[in-house]
Amino acid sequence: MSLRTKIVSLIIGTIALIQLAWGLSVVRSDAALLELEAQRRSRAILHAIAAPAAIHMASMKFETLDAVLEVYNRRSRGELAFKWIAILDMNGKVVSHTDPRQFGQVYTDVFTRRAMVSGRSLTNTIETDAGRKIQVSMPIHSGLRWGTIIGQTSLAGLDSRVIQNQWIVLISTLLIAMSTAILISTLLGRMVFLPLERFAQTSRSIGSGDFTSRADVPDTNDEMALLGHTLNEMADKVETQTIQLEAKVRTRTKELKAANSALEEANQNLANAVDELERLASTDGLTSLTNHRTFQERLAVEVRRSERSKSPLTILMIDVDHFKTYNDMHGHPAGDKVLVQVARIFEESLRNTDVVARYGGEEFAVLLIDTPLSFGAKVADKLRNSIRQTDFPGADQSQPNQRITISMGMAGWPIHGTTPAGLVEAADQALYDAKRAGRDQVKMYGGSKT
Repeated sequence: MSLRTKIVSLIIGTIALIQLAWGLSVVRSDAALLELEAQRRSRAILHAIAAPAAIHMASMKFETLDAVLEVYNRRSRGELAFKWIAILDMNGKVVSHTDPRQFGQVYTDVFTRRAMVSGRSLTNTIETDAGRKIQVSMPIHSGLRWGTIIGQTSLAGLDSRVIQNQWIVLISTLLIAMSTAILISTLLGRMVFLPLERFAQTSRSIGSGDFTSRADVPDTNDEMALLGHTLNEMADKVETQTIQLEAKVRTRTKELKAANSALEEANQNLANAVDELERLASTDGLTSLTNHRTFQERLAVEVRRSERSKSPLTILMIDVDHFKTYNDMHGHPAGDKVLVQVARIFEESLRNTDVVARYGGEEFAVLLIDTPLSFGAKVADKLRNSIRQTDFPGADQSQPNQRITISMGMAGWPIHGTTPAGLVEAADQALYDAKRAGRDQVKMYGGSKT
């Protein structure tokens, strides 16, 4: 590479880099503004939907929500139009959707769970095989929280425009650089480089990466000899610095890889620890069931939901009969195994929507969602028979009836209580009646045996 080419390339490269950096920054800025506009438009549409949605959800007119979604979905057009909009109740269940096939589905993804507990609109950009998409949420309020609206907008069209603009910037930069190169090369060739032809071959060798090449310096004291010596000194320095720099880069790259690996491991360990702390805070350490505190929180939520929807709710308080006798004879480790097995039987016998918790010691609690007392009595009897028919090790030696059995107390909203505390108190009283009546039975609050 000749000296002329180097200087021209340096000047043109600088101009091209400045032009390219400026053009790409403008493209990125426009893309960011368009993405913010997409988020703003999406939030505005969901906010407009939230008001009528709250009214229809409060009045239980779910069939009219589809018409509301259809009206606003038609308003969202163009490359930033909504792909779908869903209205979820407080449990994440789809009560209305632009795609009727999604009705009744329960969304449990991370974004939906965050949106359901947030009091403000949330946005999230996700990468998929089909391109980037924006998820937007909007809480539904009208005095009370009725649910959440979730919408998804595709950014494929926006990304396509960004790529197209980038190509325009690249092509225009190339044309400008080529035009400038021709002009500068012509001017420099006439004013500067004609006296330097004697060093052309050496300069081309050095420019192509052959840093061992040296100029043949004439035995004179003029400027050309000075330029030749300077060129050779520059080649020596460039060669030495290149070798040193490559060695430093290799060393630094190795250090950075080790540091990044340690950092990734630390981040993963921290994330795992956070997940484990969240799980431990809401579950019982022995049975992995919902713990007492979380059960009380869920009970309060379901009571409020029943008040709004007027749907029935049944609570069961359960106690393992003569558990102290079993513990005294077989030891606490064996008793713990019994509690774990009882917990598994409850989980396998109940619906996914029901809540089963270890309330304390050998006492369990079950919350049957949208369940009247008549059906709850059948579920309770099913649980009692399942435990009675299970062979627990050592039960024939320690239990009075040679079987592990349970006693249960039932109460229902709103017949036996309209508050969480009132329901628990009623179910506890029914459990006490069941134990006093001989155990291994289910009692409904008020004294009746199911």
